[in-house]
Amino acid sequence: LVSPSSEVNLPPGSCASAELHYQNLAENILYRQRMDNFENLVRLENQNGTPRSNGAVYQIPIVVHLIESGDARTNVSDLEIQTAIAGLNEVMRKTPGIAFNNTGVDMEVEFALAVRDPHGNCTNGITRHNLSGSSAYVNMGVNFNGTTTGLDLNAMYNMARWNPTQYYNIYLVNYIGGPTG
Repeated sequence: LVSPSSEVNLPPGSCASAELHYQNLAENILYRQRMDNFENLVRLENQNGTPRSNGAVYQIPIVVHLIESGDARTNVSDLEIQTAIAGLNEVMRKTPGIAFNNTGVDMEVEFALAVRDPHGNCTNGITRHNLSGSSAYVNMGVNFNGTTTGLDLNAMYNMARWNPTQYYNIYLVNYIGGPTG
């Protein structure tokens, strides 16, 4: 497993997922143990030549939470989200003719926008939360490491998260850690 580093510097405009991952590795023992267990399982399967699956393709239901700020950064259409997920699935399935076709393997995993919400109602798997009235969020985005005055990360999760044991939650926000974070 790659060791976390306090010197993970992401280029401006990058997604902060990697930084959050390394922060969790460094600070959250349970998260680190789960990642180590997963890495060990994959390593063991590769050494033993264990087949990855029986050919079944696993579908993971996802929900995309768009945390809107009232400007172009969060003005994302349903079609743009659906297109991004289709592209992700092409990479995960190693679809012939895509840019990454020469490397990797078919992961036999696909992401699908949820069709039922946690209450059993029909959904398109995309939620929109208008925070354009929150100057903290509009100006500073999401505060995930205590260095900005933006929307608290846990407050965002509590506002939007669906049960993470049933859905993979994805959040689209205007900034993480401020406009230069």
